[in-house]
Amino acid sequence: MNRTLERKRLLAVVGALGLTATAAAWAPSALADGHDPLPLQAVELTLTQVAASDSPTAGVAGPGDTIWIAERAGLVRVLDEQGLGAPVLDLSAEVSTGGEGGLLGIAFDPGFEHFYVSFTDLGGDTGIDEFAVADGQLQLDTRRTVLTQDQPFSNHNGGNIVFGPDGMLYIGLGDGGSSFDPQDNAQNLNTFLGKILRIDPAGGEPYAVPPDNPFVGDPDALDEIWAYGLRNPWKFSFDAATGELWIGDVGQNTREEIDRAPAGVGGQNYGWARMEGTLPVSGDEPADHAPPVFEYDNDGARCSVTGGFVYRGQAIPALQGAYLFSDYCEADIRALEIQDGQAVETTLVDVLGGATVSFVQGPDLEIYVLDARRGAVSRIDSADDPTDPTTGPTDPAENECSASIDIVNDWGSGWQGNVTVTAADGDLNGWTLDWTWPSGQTIQSHWNAELSVSGSSVTASDVGWNGGIAAGQSVEVFGFVATGDSVSPQVTCSA
Repeated sequence: MNRTLERKRLLAVVGALGLTATAAAWAPSALADGHDPLPLQAVELTLTQVAASDSPTAGVAGPGDTIWIAERAGLVRVLDEQGLGAPVLDLSAEVSTGGEGGLLGIAFDPGFEHFYVSFTDLGGDTGIDEFAVADGQLQLDTRRTVLTQDQPFSNHNGGNIVFGPDGMLYIGLGDGGSSFDPQDNAQNLNTFLGKILRIDPAGGEPYAVPPDNPFVGDPDALDEIWAYGLRNPWKFSFDAATGELWIGDVGQNTREEIDRAPAGVGGQNYGWARMEGTLPVSGDEPADHAPPVFEYDNDGARCSVTGGFVYRGQAIPALQGAYLFSDYCEADIRALEIQDGQAVETTLVDVLGGATVSFVQGPDLEIYVLDARRGAVSRIDSADDPTDPTTGPTDPAENECSASIDIVNDWGSGWQGNVTVTAADGDLNGWTLDWTWPSGQTIQSHWNAELSVSGSSVTASDVGWNGGIAAGQSVEVFGFVATGDSVSPQVTCSA
């Protein structure tokens, strides 16, 4: 994917934010350790799609070098070298997707012994539930509720959950919704709303409060609170090298902000709803206001910050120490660095027509991007990587192919089919499959293919990354879950 690079200095002069004295300490390590990487504006990057999902919202590195993907409707799927598999968890009967609701966050504890989900229930309230994990498999009968929170409105649910380098679970909750925080929740230390919480889910029933939380012992504050004054901390993360906390906090109408906190230091007041970024909103600026490290105008093209990760992978050395983030409306992938006392933003990849909703840090610390509009799960790669399939030959010979549907699960009321494509005499570069059901089957869900259904006729095509098949090879390319009797109709494959 070609991109247009632009270097901007947007509303982020560190000195103007009163941060000049700490700018050196806050510089990404790639800049602070004397290493002089290739300038980001000279780095050619691309998004390599590795899977297709149905409205993905979050992801997390899982056991066995896997990546687990949450879908808004309540499904969790596992991405491995075989692609994105069938659901391993289905909460769709319990999850409300009204407003900004859905399955919004997932997390593993550091030992992969427990799996956590953050969702809005059928009443629109937030639930955090836990499942035990054994041999990489969820133990569904071990489910328990860790924490719940009433939501007065249908937006600003937050929903991100992350285990920190200290082994504690951090929970992000928005201010309760509506607009301009009408209940003044974000500044109220007697509610979880508008906060990041820090708890120990293994330390008690349903959890324990870490004794070093900043408000423990304060009679005017809840012990679970780690930071406050947040509007909707949709995504936040810890720097895998330094332990610093980065927060993307969605703004109201004017500013989107990125906040940053030193490792292990809580108690920050990020200012909402007295401040939107560095702009006054109502009342006086709090004396303890922690201003953003970066902010940008909500100008229509950009409308809702999507927080990401500090890059700590090995595949793209020039990105080391840069904070990657995006915006839901614009979707471009951007990087943030601190240089010469200024926060400097660089556009890395232009994403046209997408909706970047989340980032995922893989087991190898490489970064993946989730697109809510197109359902794409994509990895950030170097555009000149010779192993990148997107830079390979673009004009292979077209050849005939064949395909079949294998029935892998049949539970009476429904069944799972996996589809295999075989290349004939030459390499295959993309495929389209057509078949007609002999009876009234209905496909409920599918993965790793573009699918269209008209009556009993089905057309499926590759999603790019799974279109290439070597001559004479057979590859399982996608799967689906259907209702009705399990059947294996004749499939026509076109190259």
